[in-house]
This record gives sequence, C-alpha cells and structure tokens, in this order.
Amino acid sequence: LGTIPSALPMGLTSIRLEAVVGGTIPDVLGRGLPALHSLVLSNSPHLIGTIPEGIGSALSLQRLKLTNNDLSGTLPDALWRLGQTLHVLDVSGNPLLGGALTVPEWAEMEELTDLGAARCNFTGPLPVGLCAAAPDLDDIILGDNALTGTLPESWAAACGSIRRLNLR
Repeated sequence: LGTIPSALPMGLTSIRLEAVVGGTIPDVLGRGLPALHSLVLSNSPHLIGTIPEGIGSALSLQRLKLTNNDLSGTLPDALWRLGQTLHVLDVSGNPLLGGALTVPEWAEMEELTDLGAARCNFTGPLPVGLCAAAPDLDDIILGDNALTGTLPESWAAACGSIRRLNLR
C-alpha cells in the first residue's frame, strides 16, 4: 500500500492498514473522521513522523493501535483526552518514541483496559499516575524499554483489575 491519504470518507468507522510504504499519519484521521471507532496502522517500518494531536479529536475512538512502525516523538497529550471512549491504546514497536512515559495529572482514562508501549525506548521511572488515570486497566505491557525504579505503590490500590503486567 502507498501512503495514507489525507482525504477520507467522513463516515468511516474503522481503518486497518498494514505495510504502508511510507509517509506520515495525516492529522485528518482524528479531526475529520468523527465516527471513527478503530484505527490500526501496523507493521509499516517506513511510516514515520509523530502521532498527530488531531487523534485526540476522534471522540468516538475505542481502539488505537499504531504498532511496529517508525514513529517518533512522544505520546501527545491529546491521547489522554479520549478517556470516555478509548479501550485499547497500543504503540508498541515504535523504537523512536523514547523519552519519559508520562501521564498528565488531568488525564481520566476511565474506559482504558489495555495499554501497550513495549519496545519504544521509553526511559525513566514508571508513571506514578497511570493507574489513577486508568483504574480499569487489565493489561499493561511496557516491556523492552529502559524504565527504571520500582513498581509504584499507588498501582496496587488504583489498578485493582490488572491481570497482566509486563515490565521485562
């Protein structure tokens, strides 16, 4: 498949693209698609650039998987605004994300059950506020990063439904 087009039908509810030849993620995937429930862009090592802030405008988004690409930068704050709808957030396998994995203090991710951010070169301590922001997390997959420190004590009380935790 070539690049991701910047103009798409507004009624799209699901997009799944694999092996995209190159390019970036157009901002329209969030801002211009109000009915979008699922966005999966994976296994595209030439998909570059940052995760656009516009993704945070996809207020119906339930599943966001941007795995095994070559995305850079950090997780935009806009992602943490999708707390009323987003169930799955997986950015695993984007080795250029890096930096500290942070969760804004104002984040409320009540619906988030699965968080994947393995193999992203994240560094520093585990985000203390993660479980307070997303208390219904079942799966936290943060393995193969350079995270340091100990498991935050706050996670024990705030992440009561956790079933799978991968920090290796």
